[in-house]
Amino acid sequence: MVNCVKKRLNLAKKRFFMSKNIAVILSGCGHLDGSEIRESVIGLVALSEFGAEPHFFAPNVDESVINHNNNEQMGQKRNALLESARISRGNIKDLSAAKMTNFDGIFFPGGSGAASVLCNFATKGVNAVALPEVERIISESLEQKKPIAACCIAPALLACATNSLSPKLTLTLGATSSASKTVESMGITHKECQANEIVCDNDRKVVTTPAYMSDASLFNISVGVRKMIKQMIDWT
Repeated sequence: MVNCVKKRLNLAKKRFFMSKNIAVILSGCGHLDGSEIRESVIGLVALSEFGAEPHFFAPNVDESVINHNNNEQMGQKRNALLESARISRGNIKDLSAAKMTNFDGIFFPGGSGAASVLCNFATKGVNAVALPEVERIISESLEQKKPIAACCIAPALLACATNSLSPKLTLTLGATSSASKTVESMGITHKECQANEIVCDNDRKVVTTPAYMSDASLFNISVGVRKMIKQMIDWT
């Protein structure tokens, strides 16, 4: 019993003194028009578990608002940065201020905002491009060999932001779907994956998991997101 307590204390000390700084890129608040709240929170819990400190960023752009009760457009715009502050509890910066030299890795939660705010995959498909600041931060991560974690639809964002990359990334959007076929047509290697599993591109240090792209329980989604975050931290 005493040895077990000592072991846990030593692990806690190690994590405290070796804390990693992770950039968390949000796109609003809510799965239909911004960042998926559950995926974001599960990822933040896992970052805390593995001794990492999140630093929040979002683009300072407007986004269309969806009524989350009936899935209908509300005919209004909100600011993605201000909406993201709901998840980060404030303390969030414009994405333009993020420099990967200051961070050990980067985490992209899913949610429709990843495909409609951070890029235009939702409307442009194979011809989609990422916001310039998003493409920059992803390019910096790859160039500096900093690990990237992305879940749900966010791996499609990585496809949009790495058009000039060769060879292309390996990632997952879960089971074969119209979205997975689209990223494959963009040159991406897509691997089918369950919600409680991850897919790793070890050469690029990119780890992905399907999360709500799968018809799975919240528990299995949490298992996959936790594995994803752990792999990212293990690569740092």
